[in-house]
Amino acid sequence: MQNKQFILFIQAAYYTSRKCRKILALRNRISLLLLYFLSFSMVTQAQIKSIKPFGKIRAIVVGVSDYQDEKISDLSFAHRDAEAFATFLKEESAWQAAPEDVILLTNAEATYARFINELEAISKKCKAKDRLYIYFSGHGDVEQVSDEKMGYLLFHDVSPTTYASGGACMVNTLDQHLSNLVLNQGVEVILISDACRSGALAGSKFGGPEATAAAVSSLFENTVRILSCQPDQVSVEGENWGGGRGLFSYYLVDGLKGMADEDQNRYVNKFELERYVQDQVRAANRKQLPFANGSDNKRLSKVDPDLLANSEAIVSTTTEQQEQVSKPGIPDTNWQAYLDDFRAALAADHLLFPAEGSAYAIYQSLGNSAQAQPFKALMKVDLASALQNEAQQALNDYITSPARELNKRWANNEVYAHYPDYLSTAADLLGQESYFYADVKSREHYFRGVNLRLASKASDQRDSLLELALTEQEKALALQPVAPHIYNEIGIVYRRLKRNTDRLNAFQKAHSLSPRWSLALNNLAYTMMDLSRYPLAEKMYKDAIELDPNLPMTYFNLGYLYEQMQEFSKAVKMYELTIEKDSEKEITEAYYNLGNILIESDSTIEIAEKYLKRYVELETDDIYGYQLLGYLYMLVDKDDLAIQTISRAFEIDKEDEFVLESLGDLYFRKKDYERSKNYWERLIKLNDTLPNYFLGLAKNQVLLNTQQDAIKTIGDLFNSGFKELDTIEKDPIFIPLLKDKKYQQLRLSYFPDRK
Repeated sequence: MQNKQFILFIQAAYYTSRKCRKILALRNRISLLLLYFLSFSMVTQAQIKSIKPFGKIRAIVVGVSDYQDEKISDLSFAHRDAEAFATFLKEESAWQAAPEDVILLTNAEATYARFINELEAISKKCKAKDRLYIYFSGHGDVEQVSDEKMGYLLFHDVSPTTYASGGACMVNTLDQHLSNLVLNQGVEVILISDACRSGALAGSKFGGPEATAAAVSSLFENTVRILSCQPDQVSVEGENWGGGRGLFSYYLVDGLKGMADEDQNRYVNKFELERYVQDQVRAANRKQLPFANGSDNKRLSKVDPDLLANSEAIVSTTTEQQEQVSKPGIPDTNWQAYLDDFRAALAADHLLFPAEGSAYAIYQSLGNSAQAQPFKALMKVDLASALQNEAQQALNDYITSPARELNKRWANNEVYAHYPDYLSTAADLLGQESYFYADVKSREHYFRGVNLRLASKASDQRDSLLELALTEQEKALALQPVAPHIYNEIGIVYRRLKRNTDRLNAFQKAHSLSPRWSLALNNLAYTMMDLSRYPLAEKMYKDAIELDPNLPMTYFNLGYLYEQMQEFSKAVKMYELTIEKDSEKEITEAYYNLGNILIESDSTIEIAEKYLKRYVELETDDIYGYQLLGYLYMLVDKDDLAIQTISRAFEIDKEDEFVLESLGDLYFRKKDYERSKNYWERLIKLNDTLPNYFLGLAKNQVLLNTQQDAIKTIGDLFNSGFKELDTIEKDPIFIPLLKDKKYQQLRLSYFPDRK
């Protein structure tokens, strides 16, 4: 019996929705918006009314200490640095920003989707001469260092190895967006980056964090850039600064408050801030040198002596405190009803389908009146982010836990079918003018292609659907040319279309773009195995194990390779390692293949039985498991167990020839000729080309004393071209037929030369 092949090509994922936090965050923002509308005159007591060299201050402040994937090392104080900077902008500066103009995203709220949608929303609010701060504290990395200026800022939901698949912001795209704000909208942009902290990242071995820092320092020419360290340095954090902060961030905020005001003119310019932060950081850590680009005379903050004197006593308003802010009266209760319904739909993940009562339907129902626009703007960010987040988590899981993700896909494929529409709607909400539109649209085409490929498996239009799937992936690639998950999916489609050269090229490209993605290397190794390049495939599998020693699939595929190489002891070892690593029992075929190998030896047949029994426990509807276990029982003459086991397979598929033949043999051995006869009759109806089916039926007919039926069956056998007369006449069961005149006449008509 042939082994089942577990050929799992992983496409470029599980998102833990923190519903309470989402609702709380939205409620807080709505409270702030209403407060803003109804209380224009509210200002903090310490605010100094002064003429600013710019319009409004707006900011997006991001701090990620807690990364969703455990393979990405967490930071300690990046989120606290972000909170401190947001507090400075809102409370500790003479040029204070309105609370609703400072978007703070930390940890689980700091997803890539949330960031780009908040950035789009705040960018559309910006007017000429407004000042926009973009503050990022977290990891920066790139998977493959090249001559191009490449890098990614890593958000909470980033995949640990394939940044282009989502959860990370390409600095080139951010540069284009910010340059457009400066050049076309007249916005003053200040970019502050603390993205070179130490930690285990996919690109660390290749200098990925350094490449990202270099890209940030060389791009963004139209902005004021303040960076925590040189590209080849590490930004330090620890308990020594502010009870737990990043060294750079701690002195950055102190400097902006006024500690950097060297000439005591109550303004801190770029030159003063850079010099102050450099001096303070170098005094504490000689291996870190912050730097800034832009005009030395650019005034970055105005100093309020009272705020500076009391800055140590100022504490950031927490979420809990924000909840306690007295909520002003709502001018129109209808708006509150809309908002309540929207929040409920969002919390229930009722985003788009079914349409009635969905968050999107509620958003649309607000209409286009001027009064509705501020509320729609808030809802738009939350909705667009949620629509992207679900698909992003599915994609992440494809990359990190492929077998589990495929099981989820098949268990609830209706949800997966919605992802292209989710992403299409999210892209429309962003708008085609957004520099992030192509990124979201690319994922839409990616998921459309994946769904078409999966649909092709059960369709009689298989190749047509595969060609459509390929077209979708080509559209995705045109929008996002450096995405390894797209090349990986293209390789899968080429494999189904038997275009082996194209398949090989696609998987090689996926691996070159993401050299530390073990699953891409897995797929390339499987391709080499299919091409019978066994030594190279073996090396690639071993390299993939080194990249991710906890991925069960690699051990399984290497085990299958060893089977092809006839190295069965090595195959057994790999399958055993698959089971050891596979705590969630995702790759059940390891049990099957172990049973199939071990069944061949008398000394291991009991072990084979253990594995096969476990397999049918896990895969209760898989006919092949019952077949093989039943076959094992037949080998050791446990006919009752064999009948019981193979009968279960018969319940699953009443037309499987192996099952019918096995039951026919087993009942014959038990001398239950009537039951045995029934199975042989079924077999002949299914397939009248195999002689042993006719012989099996004829034997039962003889033993049931229905010789004339047996002679007719043998006549049908002769008529099919059967020539092995001795097979019948030397079998003791057929001896009673040999003297029957009808048989003799039949024999003479088909074998006139045999007397």
